[in-house]
Amino acid sequence: TGGLGEQLPMMHFDGDAQSQGCFDRVLADVPCSGDGTIRKAADVLRRWTPEAAVQLHGVQVELALHGLRLLKVGGTMVYSTCSLNPIENEAVVASVLRQAGASAALVQISEQLGNLLARTGLTTWQVGEAKAQSNSGKAARCSSSGAGLHMKWYPNFVTAQKAGMSGATAGMWPPSLAEAEHMHLEYCRRVLPHDNDTGGFFLALLEKRGALPGGNLIRSGAAAEFLPASRKLSATLCSQVPGLKMDSLAGRIAVSPEDEIVFTPPELPAMLAAGWPVIRAGAQLRS
Repeated sequence: TGGLGEQLPMMHFDGDAQSQGCFDRVLADVPCSGDGTIRKAADVLRRWTPEAAVQLHGVQVELALHGLRLLKVGGTMVYSTCSLNPIENEAVVASVLRQAGASAALVQISEQLGNLLARTGLTTWQVGEAKAQSNSGKAARCSSSGAGLHMKWYPNFVTAQKAGMSGATAGMWPPSLAEAEHMHLEYCRRVLPHDNDTGGFFLALLEKRGALPGGNLIRSGAAAEFLPASRKLSATLCSQVPGLKMDSLAGRIAVSPEDEIVFTPPELPAMLAAGWPVIRAGAQLRS
């Protein structure tokens, strides 16, 4: 395709974007750090850093959520990676289940795996970043896997944020014990290379049990639900962003039904009126 996996495929029937899932099965084999493949690709180990998982986590969550949106109710999706890092695996599954609510659930897959030896999913893990000692003796972030690295672990997102951990999001940390038990993260499966003389792998099977919050698929009319931003909101943005002018924001700032602030092109209403299917309406502003 020529687009992002978080937004494609976009299914069309009789000229209209399909608002309900249309697949019985989806395989979301997402981009990952590949640390489970080091037996056959030694260069992966030489290039590996903890930052890879942190950088990929958000994309993996979006891809998995989009896979669920594409499913019919009652359909199943396999989420898989060739990584052993829980930030790319159980943390992604937990984030997806948290956002999907009662609309999705993990399914036990022990019987389907037959004689393949696979470990149960983790319910707790650590999150941190690699640091290196600078000449001044203070710890500094390091993006290469050289000597002298040490891991700085953070007990929670707030602590990591205060320490300036790049790319950290709250969903990377493990859920509470009660939440993990409710999610049944132990239904996930991790294949370790030495258990079966294979590569390392992770997989989880999720069943869609209802329409996802916010709808199953992005609809061509979704942008029409955006409300124009108030002058007060526009003025606040201008006061906080140097060089931004009120007149340049006219017709370009909107608020989604989820209270997200988005930039939308002024040509959007005309495109919707002409029947163009809009895959993604606007660019979300992140705090």
